[in-house]
Amino acid sequence: MYYLDFYEPFGSNTRWNSLFDYLYFFIEDEPFYTTNSFPDEYIEYLDQEFDIKASFRKMRPFHQFKNYIYFNDQQANSIFHSKEPFFSFLINEGFYEHEACITENNLEKSGYIYKMLTGFSGRGIFENYMKETMIAEKKLDRVIDFSIFFKDGELIIYENKVDKTFHYKGSVFDLETIHNPELFLKKRNVSEYIIKNFLIVLQTSLSFVNSKSNGFSIDYFIYRSDSGLRIHPGCEVNDRKTMGYLFYKILLKNFPKSKKAKFSLDKEIPEEGVRLSPLSATFPVYYLDLSGN
Repeated sequence: MYYLDFYEPFGSNTRWNSLFDYLYFFIEDEPFYTTNSFPDEYIEYLDQEFDIKASFRKMRPFHQFKNYIYFNDQQANSIFHSKEPFFSFLINEGFYEHEACITENNLEKSGYIYKMLTGFSGRGIFENYMKETMIAEKKLDRVIDFSIFFKDGELIIYENKVDKTFHYKGSVFDLETIHNPELFLKKRNVSEYIIKNFLIVLQTSLSFVNSKSNGFSIDYFIYRSDSGLRIHPGCEVNDRKTMGYLFYKILLKNFPKSKKAKFSLDKEIPEEGVRLSPLSATFPVYYLDLSGN
């Protein structure tokens, strides 16, 4: 097992913002525009251990987003920053098999999840109604969360780890199934009938979003129902680079021999493992080689 350490600047940036900054050097070769400062020991370590020549300049925060989180400038104003367009598309196509609607009212009964129309990386999802227009869905018995990332004709599928409040905690990659949604779902005991129907939903959804985007992921999950395992038709579109996408790129570039791998975010420093950064940081990212290589 290996892990990277990341600083969590106090009072200036949110945690995911800081993490994106530190991951940047492992993936991109172009100069980085950021509000963060990086310790000399970190810059030296990148050079010595990974032959990474870190280059960055101090700029206002919005330059950071243009430079890195999005694939192009147009995505900064994407319609998919709201959940409404994709949700309405799924409703109009008849893909929902459970109760779901956009509402301004509390449904006044238990068993619902309420989603704000805007929110980033799992934020804005509640089990109590907030006083604004929200997406309301019947709460389902989630089993496995996963994402499908699509760019320039390439599709990758991977499992995500999220907590009970839907905040992202890591991703699991299996190179045997990484480009094969059908095999990915079969290995998780989803029936052939459900998989067949989901592939139709997936292809239709990819065509819809791809017509308006230049690289995105769609979040899904498998859930239990009275009739067996089923698949949510699509939780939301992330019209940007996602944490799962970043970890996938790090896996290919820095751990090319691994066939299976897990990246996870944690606040605890692991007792065992090879540290890939000499920093005394507060936000480690674990990489676990599951293949034994």
